[in-house]
Amino acid sequence: MKSKLNKLVIVGGGINGWFTAGYMKKKHPWLDIKIIESDTIPIIGVGESVVPQVNDLLETLGLEERDWMSYTNSIYKLGNKFVGLGVHQANDTMLQTIGNAPKGRCTILFIFICIARKTSNI
Repeated sequence: MKSKLNKLVIVGGGINGWFTAGYMKKKHPWLDIKIIESDTIPIIGVGESVVPQVNDLLETLGLEERDWMSYTNSIYKLGNKFVGLGVHQANDTMLQTIGNAPKGRCTILFIFICIARKTSNI
């Protein structure tokens, strides 16, 4: 069903602005979408880390994961390591996982990281 909304302005480009624009255009093809972004900040300039669930979005947008990850120099972010929390000891660390591995692609790597963490100080 076509909405009365026919124009959409997204303030801020970057990964989130462009993904939002792509998703909205895919789901609502009649929309006239404009993105307002800085001309001095690169769209993807630092290398991106993405959560494994990005594959669902890429599939929706009709993009190949292999191509997108390579083109943007992205890596999967499977977790965060927090160092020096000082909860129990001054050098406490915590590994916080993010979501599930992307359709089994990183499961072995993730298990390796967990085992390595248990046996050493990574």
